[in-house]
Amino acid sequence: MRLSPDHLITFSVVAQLGSVTDAARHLNLSQSSVSAQLKLLQRQTGQALYDRHSHGVTLTAAGLELLPHAQAVASHAARAAETVARLGGVPARTVRLGLSHALAGAAARLARSGLGPGAPQRAVRVISGLSANLTEQVRAGQLDAAIVVDTGPTVPAPLESRVIGEDTLILCVHPGHPLAPLGYVAPHSLERETFLWPSPGSGVRRHAQRLLALAGVVPDSELELGSLFAVHEALLDAQGVAILTRGFVHRAAQSGALRALGLEAPQVSVPLLLITPPAGTLSPERRAFLSRLPAALAPDPPPEGAAR
Repeated sequence: MRLSPDHLITFSVVAQLGSVTDAARHLNLSQSSVSAQLKLLQRQTGQALYDRHSHGVTLTAAGLELLPHAQAVASHAARAAETVARLGGVPARTVRLGLSHALAGAAARLARSGLGPGAPQRAVRVISGLSANLTEQVRAGQLDAAIVVDTGPTVPAPLESRVIGEDTLILCVHPGHPLAPLGYVAPHSLERETFLWPSPGSGVRRHAQRLLALAGVVPDSELELGSLFAVHEALLDAQGVAILTRGFVHRAAQSGALRALGLEAPQVSVPLLLITPPAGTLSPERRAFLSRLPAALAPDPPPEGAAR
């Protein structure tokens, strides 16, 4: 039995996106063409590979077993296309890099790191978002890689992750807040503060709430504001306090717009994770780009004479 590579590639995209409609759009095919390819693949394998329902497509046990092989075919086809383009002198496509909102200050450095001497890509596109959403976009093939501060309990298969840097949790307050003159604060002294939170999908929030839970702290008052940027604005308006990463508030703290206080707690380090497809599916160009990222994450040195 010989399976069609085109059918396997279509199957892998449908599985990744969970929708025939989205897969058709991604592949620039009609929905009827995608459906026909899936039916032919099922007929060739003699197995029910998926179930269609009102919310999309769910793989059966047989489909889940076939999926890694279909993904391997899709990855090899993509690498072959990149190789042919490179041999023909065609520049590689834009690299799509996901970046946690907490790392917004490093976006320009990370983008520039992919455009240095000898870099094969024409452009680097940085897409900011919540850690959980970015991880899912890498899994779906919508991003080439992502740098996040948390992936939840596990990294979804078949993705891989590795630590390429770290940041530090700090308490951020308005300069007029009573705690502002302090250098460090203990978590147990914060129970009566109003905590400002980004949405639950934020990796920074998960790390911060874990720190408070380990210290036995249950805030009396909490406001959920949607994004780290909304939290930043609320801090500027003195609406409460927030546990954020030092890198995220670096410039505001350096300018005096906000105060960054150390936390007297054992788990204040936040690993920065690089999320990628399986290493064996990455082209040499992609691996070269990813190897540049750790150095680009290093923070800018403070201006001469600035307080550290």
